[in-house]
Amino acid sequence: MYQLLTLLTGAVLAVMIMMNGGLAARYGIFVAAAIIHAVGSLFALTVCVLKKEKMSLWYHQPVWIYLGGAIGVLTTLFNNSAYGKISMTSIVALGLTGQLIMSILIDCLGLFGMERRSMGGKSVRGYLWGGLFVLAGILVMLDTTVISAVHAISLSFCAGIMVVLSLEKYSKNP
Repeated sequence: MYQLLTLLTGAVLAVMIMMNGGLAARYGIFVAAAIIHAVGSLFALTVCVLKKEKMSLWYHQPVWIYLGGAIGVLTTLFNNSAYGKISMTSIVALGLTGQLIMSILIDCLGLFGMERRSMGGKSVRGYLWGGLFVLAGILVMLDTTVISAVHAISLSFCAGIMVVLSLEKYSKNP
């Protein structure tokens, strides 16, 4: 079930990036980010009220755990900056690559309070081969865009890292 939800998340993310990029093209990157997060906050608040969830914010959590919203804003800004400069496929592929690399670092180093997961010889080779295939696929998708859109490419990659960092706060529930 969780694999299916994760797959659905990927589809929803692609649509979200397209919609957010359209807002940014119309209103500018920063105004669009404000609109996007205001609407998201209202939606989340509505769901909390409908589900009658407790809204106590200050469990005994590390302060950094509350920075997920700021990281979400950075993710939106990075994706919106890349929108229209490189293809949607490239934005999503680079974002996923950023997520993959940051997730490996979090798992291997046990960052942000996550359980450390060491990689044996087989899994390291698997990550390396998989990473090479991902990078080769991205280069094929980007074609000649690589030279003209280095800025957008790096922003999309950073957006993927930001997504992982913003999800990190949900991995350890009180």
